[in-house]
Amino acid sequence: MALLRGWFSVLLLAAALFGAAQVRWGASLEAALQESKRTGRLVLALFVTEGCTWCDRMEKETLADPKVVAELRPLTLVRLDASKDGAQAARNHKVQGFPTLILLNPRGEVEATLLGFEPAGEFLQTLRSAVSDAKARPALEARLAKDPKDADALCRLAGAAARSGNLALARKRIDAAEAADPQDRFRQLAKTLCQVGDAFQAAMRYDDAIGFFQRSLKHARTTDERAYARLSIAACLISKGDDEAAKREVQGVLSLPDLSDRDRRAAEAMLLGLSGRTR
Repeated sequence: MALLRGWFSVLLLAAALFGAAQVRWGASLEAALQESKRTGRLVLALFVTEGCTWCDRMEKETLADPKVVAELRPLTLVRLDASKDGAQAARNHKVQGFPTLILLNPRGEVEATLLGFEPAGEFLQTLRSAVSDAKARPALEARLAKDPKDADALCRLAGAAARSGNLALARKRIDAAEAADPQDRFRQLAKTLCQVGDAFQAAMRYDDAIGFFQRSLKHARTTDERAYARLSIAACLISKGDDEAAKREVQGVLSLPDLSDRDRRAAEAMLLGLSGRTR
């Protein structure tokens, strides 16, 4: 049995290496978009910069994970070093933090912007959601043209707009969704309002972001949804320099019933960080 387990491990390693070898990152965004027009495949552009520790981790850990490799295969991939030949492309797409991944359709339009390092499991969820939204967008827009009060389509398009960085459209879509379905029949408002809030937070528009997270709390039905919104509000308050208000939000999270271990650890770490700032 030990011998069989040894061979099985070797086979798994070989499969992982084989999978990684199938991913090829191009070096030209223009060439990638030309290929996308020919094949209809989405383009995923990875922006890194020299000396970026998180970029190295993203490439060596997350993007080399066999499950991530399998998910990347249907995409046209391009890797751009913003400190070298990719500088102009980074400016064109207003890339400011690294790593950043941008999903583009064959027309060169941004479908989603994925910011920062994520472990493989979290990145898979983020990427799958972005790709799914990009593929579904034409049909959702057609639905919305027929029925401007289609709350499901409005929510999904609001989330897609938030991920693409189109803040004005994200706000318009989520406002319309909430007006069309104030009772949240589709149970999407809490999550989508947080997605929009995340986009405003990433743009450092903290007051707007807090407003979306607070609206999310009105529709939240689970402890996870409430914890995410309140921790996000706390993060925005910290960025604004209002540590006392942030502490109150974090303490509110810790008092939630049935709080997950993950959210408890996040809240305790945030509270510890805040305590250290006041010493």
